[in-house]
Amino acid sequence: SAFQPIQTLKDRSPTGTGGAAVRKGLIVVQFAISVCLIICTLVVGSQLRFIQNRDLGLDRDHVLYFWNNPLLMPKFDTFRSNLLALPGVRHVTAAAQLPTQVGENISMDWEGNPSDELLSVDYTVVDYDFFKTFDIPVVQGRGFSREFPTDVSSACVINEAAVQRMGLEDPLGARLYLAHPAWKESFREVRVIGVVKDFHARSLHTAIRPFAFRMYKPWTSYAFVKIEGTQTQATLERIQSAYEEAAPGFPFSYEFLSEVVKRQYLPEQRLGSLFNVFSLLSVIIACLGLFGLASYTTAQKTKEIGIRKVLGASVTGIVRLTARDFIKWIALANVIAWPLAYFGMHLWLRDFAYKVRIGPLWFVFAGVLTLLIALITVSFHAFRAALSNPVDSLRYE
Repeated sequence: SAFQPIQTLKDRSPTGTGGAAVRKGLIVVQFAISVCLIICTLVVGSQLRFIQNRDLGLDRDHVLYFWNNPLLMPKFDTFRSNLLALPGVRHVTAAAQLPTQVGENISMDWEGNPSDELLSVDYTVVDYDFFKTFDIPVVQGRGFSREFPTDVSSACVINEAAVQRMGLEDPLGARLYLAHPAWKESFREVRVIGVVKDFHARSLHTAIRPFAFRMYKPWTSYAFVKIEGTQTQATLERIQSAYEEAAPGFPFSYEFLSEVVKRQYLPEQRLGSLFNVFSLLSVIIACLGLFGLASYTTAQKTKEIGIRKVLGASVTGIVRLTARDFIKWIALANVIAWPLAYFGMHLWLRDFAYKVRIGPLWFVFAGVLTLLIALITVSFHAFRAALSNPVDSLRYE
């Protein structure tokens, strides 16, 4: 609506500064969004790789689990012996919960507690060979053993975090009191027989907490089988046959523990995919706007470029002159995007107890990438104008 009729009839675009400022502002905003999304994509991807590669303190690979149903539980020892006789089976155990999804905690007191406050600890009940199955190192003492019948009624294994919180120099033999409301009073008193290395009993959103293990077979709801990494399908078929023989009528429904761990971070994986898609779309949209603005700007400078060529300007000099303003806009976009991306990713990473550090290389990479994309986009029009015949440029109206 601001066009002058004479300019429209002459096929000449208006040269008002207001419209130019809006166009430049939009380019800056578009590239700022692109830079911000690229940085977020890099941070989320790095955190996901950190999660996938972090040592959880236990071996989650080639471990399958299934329901220790009421028909199987009373004869689980016989079932375990049958499984261990199968080719490809390494260890068999049972527990009340998955070792990577422990959600229970109780209060614990101990002999020599310097205060009246009880310690909140995560806990689960397990069967024999639990630590062997998940390759959880026992750093002091021992794990639960069939050679010691009292382990079933009065033994406990704790982790390093619990030892540290209790301040015990020699935890072996220490008397503990596990205040579980479902246990009778005599069953709550235990002695420490071993200390295991810290492991992640929950997702990396949560820091490692004090942990206590004990035996209580009526609550071992899940069976775990550690298998070899070769001939997996044949081994699963043998396990299924043994299961159906021990618990006829119950379907053999299993899952690998590694898949459960991956599923814990499904929201983060979806967020990473969204950032990938929107980063690509934002860059494409920003390049389309930059391409149009470069065409418009070059057309306005057609005569100027022709005069410079007549006066001896080189192609490189003309391209540099044309691209200089665009480089300033992209630099401004990065100045705007960097603090926004840092603040957003800092807030997102706060949900993780264990996380990557936001480093400067991600910001530099995003800035250089957008700068290269902008230069490639602008260079098309700049080179075409620089290589044109100066006579035609001087006749341009």
